[in-house]
Amino acid sequence: MTVVGLEKMKARQTPEMQQRIKIRAGELGSNVALASDRCGTLKAKRVSPRCLRHTAAILHADMRIKEQAMERTKPVDAPSGRYRPSDELLAFLEDL
Repeated sequence: MTVVGLEKMKARQTPEMQQRIKIRAGELGSNVALASDRCGTLKAKRVSPRCLRHTAAILHADMRIKEQAMERTKPVDAPSGRYRPSDELLAFLEDL
């Protein structure tokens, strides 16, 4: 596991900002190490703050794209918006 990108940023930052970057790099590295316990493929990957930002953006974009596609394919008489199951249905499903 390697954390990249932060070393380049250090050269352009004030000493106070460099200290914050070190802390963030340590936090990122420890979080990636914890995550790699569950997902072994992370051990061989390069992880940077930018990588995490882009991954999060893609996940959010995917949800918007799915909602837009679903909205286009819904039957004319169907209500718009997301389906909200009743508490009774949720309780039934949890008991399965």
